[in-house]
Amino acid sequence: MKAIKLVRESGNFSLRECKEQVETLSDELEKTHPRQMADSQSIGCAGIVLLAVIGAGGLVAKSGLGF
Repeated sequence: MKAIKLVRESGNFSLRECKEQVETLSDELEKTHPRQMADSQSIGCAGIVLLAVIGAGGLVAKSGLGF
């Protein structure tokens, strides 16, 4: 929920877009770093939040909006 909220606050995205982005990034993180995700939920959550914020930048880039 925190990651979705951060992505939503970072740009003008719908709740659905944010949720889908965070879920996709979470799945990727679990596949690429399964041990870290299993070892510590707090580190995994921080990683998801970081990836979500980075992913939100990708959504902005795809939409043609710039900063």
